[in-house]
Amino acid sequence: MRERIRLGALAVLSVALQSHAQPTSPSESLVATTPTFAFHSDFLTNLHDALITAARASTRAEQALFHSAAEEACFSQLPPEEKSSWDNAVEYYADNIAVRGWEQREQLLLRTDLAGLREGWSTSAEDQAFIDSAREVRASAARVYEACRWTAQHAMNRLWIDDVTGLLAKHERTLVERLEKVYQKSFDGLPVRIDVVETANGNANSIGISPAGGHILISSSNEGIQDLHSLEMVFHEASHLVSAPWRGDPLPKALQETAALLNVTAPSDLWHVVLFYLTGETVRKTLAAGGEPDYTPYVYAQGLFERGGGGRWSRYRSPIEDAWSVYLEGEQTLSDAAAATLEALRD
Repeated sequence: MRERIRLGALAVLSVALQSHAQPTSPSESLVATTPTFAFHSDFLTNLHDALITAARASTRAEQALFHSAAEEACFSQLPPEEKSSWDNAVEYYADNIAVRGWEQREQLLLRTDLAGLREGWSTSAEDQAFIDSAREVRASAARVYEACRWTAQHAMNRLWIDDVTGLLAKHERTLVERLEKVYQKSFDGLPVRIDVVETANGNANSIGISPAGGHILISSSNEGIQDLHSLEMVFHEASHLVSAPWRGDPLPKALQETAALLNVTAPSDLWHVVLFYLTGETVRKTLAAGGEPDYTPYVYAQGLFERGGGGRWSRYRSPIEDAWSVYLEGEQTLSDAAAATLEALRD
């Protein structure tokens, strides 16, 4: 197959879907599988995440991994050549990888390589050289990470996975059915691989895979996506996979086509804020029906309407709540809700 990458909220990857994770972890990568998700705690993916985190800390003159009090004791006891290899790997990541966003080509190449999603790609010699260099750098840093961090990180990942899979056992089927109705598209390419790591460049992100499915990275340490919010976040990222603007999925298509009819320009991030609201409200209603009446969706719990988009999302709040709450009750079509939202934003 030919490779296609489009940068933006989602990266589009044309891959051979029969491939799975590389057998590169000191322990088994796959932790749990549900009908919708396959949860992994993979050694090399977590090492990659740790190197990005350490590299960013080094560029901000902050204390990086293994140079802070919590882990310095372990690091200090390692042979000098191993400590030097780690520091050199962090420097390489700072210069070549961490400076890029998660949605940029460099990080996408490494992410898909680590997830075993590159089989069947037509990869340029330059891209392959970059992938090979990053593999060598990670190999040089692996001993330090395994000795001083991996055991604790893997345990943290497994606890997070245990918590969310417990919630999925209760609510997954209902949420899938409701969200497919909300987004008017079926989830496919299941189960979607979720790699659980420490930071995931913030909290969570996803890439879409053509023709079906995707890949999700999610943080096990982010305070905002623990407990019930972990359930919303896995479905928020899954909702991206059925709401892709590049593919003309129903939600963004309704906003784009309605904007054209109204002769207005839809804000480029509006579809994402609507997605936050729709998935969050669907999770809230599902939990309430299951005996959890006090759940606060992520968009409200994190104050995203106030601070999202540099404060721009505050303007979207009332139009979204007014139009899309009615849509969720089945009293409007996607186009109706889109028109009401865009009309309110035009006023």
